[in-house]
Amino acid sequence: MTEEVSLDAILASEELSADVSNVVMHKSFRQYLMSANPSLMLYITKKFDRICEIIFDERHKDTHEIRPYLAILECSVIAVKRTLITSTKYVNYILEYPRMIKVYKLPSIYIFFNSLPYFILDTSNELLPFFASGEFFESIVQNCDIQEAFTFMKGCLNSKAKSFRNFFHQINLPALLIMYVNGSSGMNLNVIKLFEQIVDDYSRQCAIAVVNSNIISKLIESAFLLNCSQLIDFLNFLYIQSYKNKTIPEWFTIEFLVDDRIPEVCDYLMGTTTFDSMCKASANIIITYLSERHQQFPKVISVTEKFIKDIFKNPTNSFLHNTALKFLESVKRFPDSFTNVIKNTNICQLIVDAYKRRNTDVTCCYWGVLRKISEMINEPIGVSLSEWKSVVDSNKKIEKIISTPSKYKITEKSSDYIRNSAKVQKRSKFNLRLPNSSEIFAVVVILLAYLLYYINNKEK
Repeated sequence: MTEEVSLDAILASEELSADVSNVVMHKSFRQYLMSANPSLMLYITKKFDRICEIIFDERHKDTHEIRPYLAILECSVIAVKRTLITSTKYVNYILEYPRMIKVYKLPSIYIFFNSLPYFILDTSNELLPFFASGEFFESIVQNCDIQEAFTFMKGCLNSKAKSFRNFFHQINLPALLIMYVNGSSGMNLNVIKLFEQIVDDYSRQCAIAVVNSNIISKLIESAFLLNCSQLIDFLNFLYIQSYKNKTIPEWFTIEFLVDDRIPEVCDYLMGTTTFDSMCKASANIIITYLSERHQQFPKVISVTEKFIKDIFKNPTNSFLHNTALKFLESVKRFPDSFTNVIKNTNICQLIVDAYKRRNTDVTCCYWGVLRKISEMINEPIGVSLSEWKSVVDSNKKIEKIISTPSKYKITEKSSDYIRNSAKVQKRSKFNLRLPNSSEIFAVVVILLAYLLYYINNKEK
């Protein structure tokens, strides 16, 4: 009924405007809001508390019900913002929101946090002074669900507003990093990626926080305690950053802090029975060490030997296969160590036996890794030269098959034919064409022959 009444008439009527939904759900509401219609602005000012109550109503089943109400808070029109800031409790509402959602779990939360950074940090810069202390940001992190906080912080980091840097310089981002690591029950991937971006933007500040707060030890201890591969991934990220930022003393310190824990990571890997995401993440730290430091020590050799042996016990685990190959490639730079690994693992005999069976119930990666390893071995150990020659010959045969082009060359003409055939196949099966003259002649000849045959048989 109210849809037939103009929005001006509803705003002018105390009876019709008593129900906020009559105004907010009207088809002209958005147009009036975006133009900062004076009558609508006056109405919103009077009904602001009621609008907030509706947003906080726990009975909402669908976010679509509250989107029009949230549109008021999220409106980017400067005149609307200025009215909300000067004439309502708009600022207090935003400041209190993070603390309130600890009690209320509302469907509006996701929408609110998705848009919040943009109407705080937009070019009008009207709201920024209220949040410049950074307390609001820290309140979000401390009170909100980790996913909600991530959504908000990601939006802030991606903001292109000029006020962005000023806003973030007021916030102790390294302290937030410490808080998450200390209180983490396993950082999810979103938070890891977020802090990687923070470290990129605030490299020196974060490095100081990592060093002064013993973050490296806490990451390793928490990761092993919680079996959390994401924490190890984040540790490896910091480790890689330390090599990229050697000119910053704090990052140089982080490099050596991680180096000191490499033997501990090796011990962890030696004690595992399956190669899972935690093993893969831990192995990546050692790979970073090997590729950047160009050094090796006995425990790394032991891990390499374990991975080599595990390849043949787990012929379908491609993550293990590729990791073992990377370890062996790193060790090959040290001839004596490489020879010892070949000897201790008896890998030449294992490869010869595998090639004899050549079963197909394993991944292609398995055979590809064995081929790569066999090509790295110039002097086989533990097998006869004739046995090893069979492996070499098999590799050459496979290489020839791979490198030899197909005799069925696809010419430009045949390519056109294939493309045209594909087009024909897409057409409806009822899309028939008219027969040409030669086809008609052939059909006529067949019919005449059949007719003559029929007449002759009938006369007999």
